[in-house]
Amino acid sequence: MRYSKVLLVFSLSLLLIIGSMYSSFATNDLLQPSRITVPTLDAMFNPVEGSVSPVTYGWEGIKFYGYVTATANPGYVFDKWEIQDLMNPSSWTVQSTSPGTKVQLVLFNRTIRACFKELFTLSISVNDTDMGGFTGTLPGDYIEGTDINIVPILAKGHHLSSWTKQIGDAAPVMMDGDDPLIMDMPAADMQIVLNFSENPSYLVSGIVTPPGSGIVEYTGFYPHGIDVTLHAKPERGHSFNEWIYDSDDISPILDGNEITFEMPEKDVNVTAEFYELEKSGVRFVTVPDGKGNPTLDEFAIPGGPDDEFDFYYYSGEYFNVNPNPILHWHFVGYDWKCIGYDEASLKSGILGPSQFMSTDPNYDFSKHSCDTEITVYYEEDDYVTATIRYLNASDVSIKDDTQEKVYNGAYTLAPPAISGYTFGVSSANASGTITNESENFTVIHKYYVPQVITNTNTVTETVFVNVPVPATTEAPTVAITEEVVPLGEAIIVNFDEIFADEEPIVTEAPVVVEEEETPLADALPQTGQLPVELFYGIGGLVSTIGLYIRRKR
Repeated sequence: MRYSKVLLVFSLSLLLIIGSMYSSFATNDLLQPSRITVPTLDAMFNPVEGSVSPVTYGWEGIKFYGYVTATANPGYVFDKWEIQDLMNPSSWTVQSTSPGTKVQLVLFNRTIRACFKELFTLSISVNDTDMGGFTGTLPGDYIEGTDINIVPILAKGHHLSSWTKQIGDAAPVMMDGDDPLIMDMPAADMQIVLNFSENPSYLVSGIVTPPGSGIVEYTGFYPHGIDVTLHAKPERGHSFNEWIYDSDDISPILDGNEITFEMPEKDVNVTAEFYELEKSGVRFVTVPDGKGNPTLDEFAIPGGPDDEFDFYYYSGEYFNVNPNPILHWHFVGYDWKCIGYDEASLKSGILGPSQFMSTDPNYDFSKHSCDTEITVYYEEDDYVTATIRYLNASDVSIKDDTQEKVYNGAYTLAPPAISGYTFGVSSANASGTITNESENFTVIHKYYVPQVITNTNTVTETVFVNVPVPATTEAPTVAITEEVVPLGEAIIVNFDEIFADEEPIVTEAPVVVEEEETPLADALPQTGQLPVELFYGIGGLVSTIGLYIRRKR
């Protein structure tokens, strides 16, 4: 009985203590240490690797916690929080893997520590980005033991020949080009290089049939695995028909005159087959006739002198016409029609009937499979009519009036020469500018009769000279007209009066002197000289007068 009472008192006392303790916590009165000691949280860390924030405390309901956050230094990353075992201080268990954590505190102080791991840099590159690349693990910072999985991406026609791996300061190591590269991140920086190479190349050749009908473009050497596209280009007058190839070598994709296939590990030969196009003719009709000389572009094939058509083109070609109108005429338009089709075909649509097509002189004609007749229309430029009159000084007509077309723009109506007349003056409108508003007009050209000048004291002498010529040619007679020389007044001398009383003069017998031949040019009198007969006559007269005076003395 006495033990029961003691046990009851002890139980009541313990209950009072525990109730007082929880009552103290419930009031959150941490400033009364005399009533109870508050447990604390101690956070440990390596300052080289990182840091932790000051511990804070707080209630969550009736539970009391300590809060703390870890921050990694550059080159490190937070790993985990570990908490120390109360019963075994050397034992630590994982508390959290989040940088920020909380620890519930009851009666005892607790200790946790922040764990960090060092980061190591992974560098990845390729020797030629045109040959390939990679995917999977990307370059960056990783902790030791991280799974590394690098998958090569190959450009067509290339392969991964090797890997180059360098860890830390160790020498680079060359590895086989097997892919992908799978490994763990070491406890050091690591560099990985993907070394790509071009696949072996093989020859792609193209044959053309019939020869000279076209070419196969883009043949040559290609590495196996690459896509090859060939193009069949016809020569003028031909069109592509089909590709011929060995299906055991390639499985191509055909697209018109292109063939695409993956290059195998062997030479490939393909054939491009062409066929010749039909030619059709083009001829011109000009309306009005002769007002233009239409021509075609430089691709036109001229027809022969006996051909029905002026030029030829291949079916499906486009061509241009140059209307080439003559002076003072201009192009109006084209129409065309097929030749050799019956009336029903011409009226059915595309082939006709002949109808006005275009007023554009540079119109692109499409060459159909039919022979074509193109009509080119012309129109005369705007003009006015000028009536031209030809009058003398008395305003009398000396020539029938004429009319001329004067086209827009500057003009000049020059006077013609009229026999027996000298041009004098034209009316003011003989030149000027014509516009669309101009009207017909009249131009007057005046002429004068030239004055005839005569001189009774002039003599014209004509001398005929026989010019010697070779014996085989008859000597022509050349008429030489002597220059007109005015004559002075005539002097008359009476020799009978002068010599009437004189005795006869005895003269010695004349001496016969052989006459010297004188060149014709020297024998003829020159301009400004006396004729030879007059010269010797005057000389004889002067000699006789002198002899007479001598005898008188």
